[in-house]
Amino acid sequence: MADSEGKRVRVEIVDIMGSGECPSGFEVGRAWVVADSVVPEGMCAWAYNAISPFITALRCDGRFPWRDDPVARVCCPDADNPVVFLLSIEVEGGGGPMSEIVIAEGYSPGVIGDVTALHARYYHEHWGFGAHFEATVAKGLAEFVQRYEPDRDGFWTASSGGRIVGSVAIDGAFADTAGAHLRWFFVSDGVRGQGVGSRLLGTARDFCRDKGYRRIHLSTFRGLDAAKHLYEREGFVLVDERLGTQWGTEVSEQRWECELLGD
Repeated sequence: MADSEGKRVRVEIVDIMGSGECPSGFEVGRAWVVADSVVPEGMCAWAYNAISPFITALRCDGRFPWRDDPVARVCCPDADNPVVFLLSIEVEGGGGPMSEIVIAEGYSPGVIGDVTALHARYYHEHWGFGAHFEATVAKGLAEFVQRYEPDRDGFWTASSGGRIVGSVAIDGAFADTAGAHLRWFFVSDGVRGQGVGSRLLGTARDFCRDKGYRRIHLSTFRGLDAAKHLYEREGFVLVDERLGTQWGTEVSEQRWECELLGD
């Protein structure tokens, strides 16, 4: 077994099921860094006892047979309102981040397939989306890349160790009338909680401001609480919600908007 000294695991609340309220008052986005076997200050001991075996596995360079990356999603034992935690290794050897996150702009070979695969695997695992969803992402992204104009559109990917772990795009084709369209925002589980999502959204928002766009809009669906928290922090508000099947499965589809005039 590898020496676990110096390994630190980030523990972040990514969902609260049931009523959506934790009896201990915790909210989505609350996070701790665990560097030893002591219960982190402010964390429910009941929850810690349930997730500590997974923390130990990560601190000892362990992996989980049901995942391709060294992360885990586990929940506390509260039967009525289980709190879901995302566990990921934060640093290696007590130093900085395991791999520097690099944000790159524009097209690169293989990016259409890589970004599509990120979306397809995650949404199949967590939401049961299938071939229709993957084909929709691939078709839309390929069409966007073919007509991409740097003076109008924006496309950024986040990479760690040469592997794409996040993405976001601004489609400015109808920005003057309908507003700029924020699309394909995604951050892999293994790097969540490290500010990657905030960097991507902030980059996209700054791009729109620099181009003089007055409004940004995006489409998503109910249940993606971690993303919802980031949207709200960036100034987006929910303007419409209704049942729909544009991704091949019926979900409660949402439209969020962010007004930039006078921002």
